[in-house]
Amino acid sequence: MNRFFKALILFVLFGFFMPFSAVASNEEAMVRIVKVGFFKFSGYHEINEKSEKSGYGYDFLTLMKRYSNVNYEYVGYDKSWKDMQQMLLDGEIDMVTSAHKTPQREELFDYSMPIGRNSIKINIRNDDERFKSDQFETYDGMVLGLLKGNSINDKVKEFAKANGFTYKAKYYDSDCALKQALAAGEIDAAATSSLRRSMNEKTISEFDTQYFYAIVKKGNKDLLSIINYAINQMDNSEGDWKNALAYDHFVKAGNHQLVFTKEEQRFIRMHKSEANKILVATDDNWAPFSELKNGEFTGIVPDYFARVMKMTGMKYEYVKLDHNVCDAQKAGLKEGMADIYLSYTGSLQEAETSGYLTSSPVMPLGAAFLRARNRSEIKKIGISRTVPYLNTKLPLTEKQTVVEYDDSEDAVEAVKSGDIDAAYLYAYDAVRIENKDRSGSLLYELIPGVSVNLYAVMPDMNEHILLSIISKCINQIDKSELEMIVSNNLSIDVGDFTIDDWIVYHPMHVLAAILFFTILILLVIGRSRHQRSKIKFEMESRKQERFHREQIEMALKVAEHANQSKTVFLNSMSHDIRTPMNGIIGMTAIAKTHLDDPEKVKDCLTKITGASKHLLSLINDILDISRIESGTVSLAEEKFNLLQLMDNMVNMCAGQAEEKHQELKLILNTINHKNVIGDPSKLQQIFLNVVGNAIKYTPEGGCIKIEILEKEKDSASIADFEFICNDNGRGMHPEFVERIFEPFARADDVVKNGVQGTGLGMVISRNLSRMMGGDVKVESEYGKGSSFTVSFSLKVQQGAQDQEEKVFNPNDKPLSEQLGSFEGKRLLLVEDNELNREIALEIIGMSGAEIDIAENGQIAVEKFMNTTPGYYDMIFMDIQMPVMDGFVASKTIRTSGKIDALEVPIVAMSANAFVEDKNAARKAGMNDHVAKPVDLGELMRVMNKYLKKEMAA
Repeated sequence: MNRFFKALILFVLFGFFMPFSAVASNEEAMVRIVKVGFFKFSGYHEINEKSEKSGYGYDFLTLMKRYSNVNYEYVGYDKSWKDMQQMLLDGEIDMVTSAHKTPQREELFDYSMPIGRNSIKINIRNDDERFKSDQFETYDGMVLGLLKGNSINDKVKEFAKANGFTYKAKYYDSDCALKQALAAGEIDAAATSSLRRSMNEKTISEFDTQYFYAIVKKGNKDLLSIINYAINQMDNSEGDWKNALAYDHFVKAGNHQLVFTKEEQRFIRMHKSEANKILVATDDNWAPFSELKNGEFTGIVPDYFARVMKMTGMKYEYVKLDHNVCDAQKAGLKEGMADIYLSYTGSLQEAETSGYLTSSPVMPLGAAFLRARNRSEIKKIGISRTVPYLNTKLPLTEKQTVVEYDDSEDAVEAVKSGDIDAAYLYAYDAVRIENKDRSGSLLYELIPGVSVNLYAVMPDMNEHILLSIISKCINQIDKSELEMIVSNNLSIDVGDFTIDDWIVYHPMHVLAAILFFTILILLVIGRSRHQRSKIKFEMESRKQERFHREQIEMALKVAEHANQSKTVFLNSMSHDIRTPMNGIIGMTAIAKTHLDDPEKVKDCLTKITGASKHLLSLINDILDISRIESGTVSLAEEKFNLLQLMDNMVNMCAGQAEEKHQELKLILNTINHKNVIGDPSKLQQIFLNVVGNAIKYTPEGGCIKIEILEKEKDSASIADFEFICNDNGRGMHPEFVERIFEPFARADDVVKNGVQGTGLGMVISRNLSRMMGGDVKVESEYGKGSSFTVSFSLKVQQGAQDQEEKVFNPNDKPLSEQLGSFEGKRLLLVEDNELNREIALEIIGMSGAEIDIAENGQIAVEKFMNTTPGYYDMIFMDIQMPVMDGFVASKTIRTSGKIDALEVPIVAMSANAFVEDKNAARKAGMNDHVAKPVDLGELMRVMNKYLKKEMAA
């Protein structure tokens, strides 16, 4: 299991950002394609705007495929359940799920083993007080919504008759229409299956629990046996999968509506004024959970409680006590000094005995040993007296002893001094201490099976309504929010990074500074001796002395200026680089504490991926500005279609705009020369910088208008264009507009609002546009919006204006069409870095291809020469390697005279990813180039391009 998660984390951190699964080739044996009825049904069958499927029925089909040799074609998302049955009879589909048994259906269809249980529910709107749960006299005369052709309708009729109430039925074609009718008040209640996610609804009656099944056309025994075999395997291997799926898709997923009773609403209204604040107590010296800093409470608990109180709008204030708070007794609850205490970690029995009422659990707190890295055996363990309940859960062996300390800090100091082998701490406490340890001498180890819950508590004699409100809010907060709060508080504070730490982390800079000043001193000494030896040339010597003093002063000024530039750079980049790094460190720590929960680890890895991409974009900006300023950047000359590039760019930005509910308009004026020659990636980089800024700095609901136009010009070979981006966002102050093209320039209000960026994007964009014969101009008015105009020139493709040159985009095709199975193919991976080899072997190997490895170019050449012609179908070649680099190795292979030396595809897989690097790879005889960190879409493009071509041949 640990190896699996290690591979997952490596996969994310090195740029393989998309899920990977091999699709079987037609040559593989007996993979059956089954047409499955996949009708739209909330919580059971769903397809989102990204074409991602989900729901109970989808998860069942996924599990079934795991234990059977079938693949699916999903059919009929726009059809109804009634349509599904007819399509099954007509042979348009092979199976459909969620069917109940009725005598009529059993004559037409064959039923599988049960795939779940459900019941019939009568739901009303959350705010409807007319109908009381199971008080049937209140139901009489209600308008009840039903689905056409649904088998539950007769059951509802029987239920109403048995319980003595009448209703007026209204029928709907789909669950979506039924849900909308209830929300709009067209009906009083909806009768539906429990296999339906209900939002903003409450159930007043539930009855007639029964099994549901997968069904096939009568007589299709072959497919039925496959389904039943898979269900048997699922029952044996997947635990209680039916209840697990029901909870995930109908209980947990539907429990998102925060509903307060009238009494709770009254209480909330009363405490929205400053005069009736909630008085809150928490620990003031318990990092990272809560501590008092500069007069304010910070940490996981205060951040979490702020989120809770934001959901209610109630005002609150922390009580600052005269002593360190370490338990509820000292929080002043019973004396009326505080209304609620947020950091209770004792047992529920102890709370009840002490007269306290507990909230819903805020979060589970695991435990860990914090030890020195050079101590592998733990015999003497330090515990803190401040966590008595956690101490009762300490697992001890016969050889281990315990030493008590007043608090956890004393126990950690004892670890550092070697008095004990390990300190027993809360897991997050141990993670934060290790993260802050500059020496790298400390290491934490999680303790499986040890966990206590964190609660909010209040006296049980007080009115319980406050705890009821807080518990409801706790239950509504998504786990991802909690994990992000934890991550932010586990990360390293920029303010903690001292000069001493800078020296530890940058010893080469310190040595360089010492060497520089040593040389200066030697120069001064040498000049002094020279002057004494030539005293007869006193006047000349004085001139030389004055000259050299000026030189030294100039050198010192240059050094001082360089040091100031470095300081500006470090100050500008420190926060922005640390932000994604903190996310990576924090989410990695969370993942390590939940190795037994694949879903949580997957969620952590998704967030690590986002932070990694942001960090990579920062690094790319720094590299770009460095190369531009040094004059080493070059532009490619490739054929492309300008309008298709624009369309591709807008598609890339559309998701960000949709998240902020912004309107993104594209206006295409008359373009006479759309097929052009230039550097499409650099041009797209400029466009993305400009539009990305507009999206970031425009509030929700705003509008961004993008326009491209061609300027008139008397030239048949060169065309001039303007790209204009207007937004109605926050705009800029005039003084910032004047320095927007300075490196690291960022507006003060942007920094305070936490908008991410390096302040390099506009510098890079302007320099690139000037390299293309244009410029970037900006007009802005603070509070009203900004307008950016990018001008540039491109060569015209002669005689190609009626053709469409395709801009390559790895996202043009669905992932399923990009992937392939390469079983029977043999690849040679040439890579000197062990970690990169491990990743490549893990990922590329999942395609079914066999992979040989070579640690450098010389070994690669030897392996190639010692095999029969055609043995290797492709070579992935690193560039920078010891003994023999990738360029020399590729040239050696191409000129070796071996029969297949000129035919075998050689693809560079290197971090040397600039235009000149790609050109150098081609000159060395390589066919293609994949940059590190590797994007899976690009990797699969290359493998499909060369290996599929061989298959077709």
